Amino acid sequence: MRRASLLAAIPPGAGRVAVEGSAAEVGSVEELLGELLDGTDPPRAVVVVSGGVEAIERALSSVADGGVVVVTAPTPDRAPLDLYGDLHVRGLRLVVLE
Repeated sequence: MRRASLLAAIPPGAGRVAVEGSAAEVGSVEELLGELLDGTDPPRAVVVVSGGVEAIERALSSVADGGVVVVTAPTPDRAPLDLYGDLHVRGLRLVVLE
């Protein structure tokens, strides 16, 4: 994954970013993001690097309203996600970088 692609998906001034996935993949993304991971507020962006539908659901539930979830892992063709409740009502953006 290229740092430029990942950073382009995260809105400027997003504040704290969280990473969801397996330890090895999280570590490599943490190296790319560095200082964006600091902070105590709910993350305005969550990067999903592995874990399938469950990781995406955790990301959607943990990101702040109006935030963005960036999925860099392969996703199933059909994922049982509450797109209305998460994306529309809470104003979230879902970006898939595969």
